[in-house]
Amino acid sequence: MTYSPRIFAQQYPAAGIDTNLMTVDVGHSATLSVFVSNHSSGEDAFSIALVPYDQANTTPPNYIAYQTRLIGNGCISFAGLYLASGDQIRVTSLGGFSSFTATGLDIV
Repeated sequence: MTYSPRIFAQQYPAAGIDTNLMTVDVGHSATLSVFVSNHSSGEDAFSIALVPYDQANTTPPNYIAYQTRLIGNGCISFAGLYLASGDQIRVTSLGGFSSFTATGLDIV
């Protein structure tokens, strides 16, 4: 097994658009953190969902954060996340002011 540190993905989604932040490559898994940064002086709200490879749509149990408020110019991280082959992270910024970064270890 090899472990490679990397930045998996970065997104700055438009307001209210459910966006695929990343999908784990086939035959790989990942242990990672997701960082959320609000680029506005005003409050934004964001959602993060961990979606299994065999699920087409985001459902309520997938969310690790749902319409969570983030203060202006604030940031927050979610660490210790593990995804298997084909799993996805989907993100939404309600106001379109927040960016998302997924970073961690790619496991092959």
